[in-house]
Amino acid sequence: MQSSNTTKASASSSSSEEEASIIDSITARESQKTAEQKAQDKSTCEQYVQNGLKRDVTVQFLYERLLKLGCRPPDDLIRCVDCGTKPVAAGFGVVEEIDVSTADSSRNA
Repeated sequence: MQSSNTTKASASSSSSEEEASIIDSITARESQKTAEQKAQDKSTCEQYVQNGLKRDVTVQFLYERLLKLGCRPPDDLIRCVDCGTKPVAAGFGVVEEIDVSTADSSRNA
């Protein structure tokens, strides 16, 4: 009777180890798929950015006007950002805004 219980416990332990191994294998494959998808998404996004900078007349117009005003935009002004699971296609954000005209007018007054 004791031998039968030992065999059942051994089989159960082996089965649990196999299940854990299968779960680990599936998790590793899903992580790899996720990493590959993120890399593909980043590549696609960067291609969209380059196409926009080279072909989009509105973007070119805005850049030209900024340059004519003496304001050189940073090279990474338009860039890809991983937004996690948020469903976004494009966006704008202000990191820092400085009002130079107020500082200059107070000196001249």
